[in-house]
Amino acid sequence: MSPPKLMNQQASMHARFWRYLRSSVRLACLIAAILCLWPVHARLMPLVGAMSPFVTVSSLLATRAFHALGVLGLIVVLITLFRHRWLCRWVCPTGLCMDGASSLGRRLKRKPAQGGSAGKWLLALTLGGAILGWPLFLWLDPLALFSGLFVAAASPHRIAAWISAVVFAALLIACILWPNLWCGRLCP
Repeated sequence: MSPPKLMNQQASMHARFWRYLRSSVRLACLIAAILCLWPVHARLMPLVGAMSPFVTVSSLLATRAFHALGVLGLIVVLITLFRHRWLCRWVCPTGLCMDGASSLGRRLKRKPAQGGSAGKWLLALTLGGAILGWPLFLWLDPLALFSGLFVAAASPHRIAAWISAVVFAALLIACILWPNLWCGRLCP
């Protein structure tokens, strides 16, 4: 085998290994999030939301107080400062669900979402609102949306959890119709 072919084969094997590893880690994180959010484990529910850098920073700005579970979010903030989109590509259960819906949309020959990214604007408006004490779009946090599914199942009388569950379902459908809409265009 010639050296260029060997290098291409090695690069292909390397890429497949990383895709497999990332898929395995994402699936394990999805299962861990489901287990933490399962209504039987109600005491573990706050762990999933606490890992969100968006919620952590917004709550620090809005309340001007630090909560013990905020340490998890700050760790994720520090990691994402050096590894941009690490949470999205390796850990986020919402991202995995939306990527699955987007993959189905691509198989159905749907065109990807076009246009600019609103995510940065949603982030800026929410953090600016948090400084003023009212984090406007915090409910669009991906981990909060995912958690809402389980809170709605555990506490059917909580309207906010049902709104979160409906928004999550609507985003899944939207990602089938316009692949990459959530992760590429809307996620703050």
